[in-house]
Amino acid sequence: MKNVIGSKWVLQAKEDEFGEIQLYKARLVAQGFRQQAGIDYVETFSPVLHRKSIRILMALAVENWWTIQHVDLVSAYLNSEIKEEVELEQPQGFEEKGKPFKYFICRLQKSMHALHQARRDWNLCVDRILGELGLISCVKEPCVYVGRSVIVGLFVHDLVSSWVRKKTSQISRGEFAVIETRGLGDASSFLSLAIIRRTGEGVRIGQPALIEDILMRNNLEDSMPRETVLSTGFDSIEKNESSQRRCTRAPYGPCCTSQMERGPTSHTPCPDLARKT
Repeated sequence: MKNVIGSKWVLQAKEDEFGEIQLYKARLVAQGFRQQAGIDYVETFSPVLHRKSIRILMALAVENWWTIQHVDLVSAYLNSEIKEEVELEQPQGFEEKGKPFKYFICRLQKSMHALHQARRDWNLCVDRILGELGLISCVKEPCVYVGRSVIVGLFVHDLVSSWVRKKTSQISRGEFAVIETRGLGDASSFLSLAIIRRTGEGVRIGQPALIEDILMRNNLEDSMPRETVLSTGFDSIEKNESSQRRCTRAPYGPCCTSQMERGPTSHTPCPDLARKT
């Protein structure tokens, strides 16, 4: 019997690097947990941009005085073709008058969020398009593409690109065939990282919104700032009643794990903090 999967509407408020709400999004997400391996999907792997590659791209841009641009690919997964036959129950809100809910069954022509193969299908699609624009992916880092006077880092549907200031780029003009793009201009944020570029000082990368949220949740708003975090071998905290009360007020474990919740990739906080936790 053919497997039919359901779907669900997910509402999301998209925030910028400072925690301010930019827009509200409504996304129809498939119930991928109901898919059957070997029937509804086969391969699922797709490469992801490494956090070190982001820092290397920024360093190259600063060293060579290149511009740094941010481009968002709108409704990315909906642009990729799906090879398998996947059937979806009638989504909520698309009922036909006079007929019961889930009366119709939809056969997907395009991929959609939360399908097991969705990220792979999208990666194959955008890889083909970038190749048509003359960009070649690196052997060691498949999500970094190099072209004539341009370097592009791809993380799912977010692109950060650097090129020579006097040159123009097809990436900045959004020439992505049938895919709708949203040019965000000079990169001010990328994957929850705030990017601050100052003349003569290079580029500063940080996560102010995340840090403020951690401080508020752990009642540490009045903490004094420090130039660096504690070294890995530091072990000179006095173990007395006073220090135990302070640890109870702000538990060390939750403070560390909260840094992992909204990092630039799925398992990493700010690159400097990742080495200490």
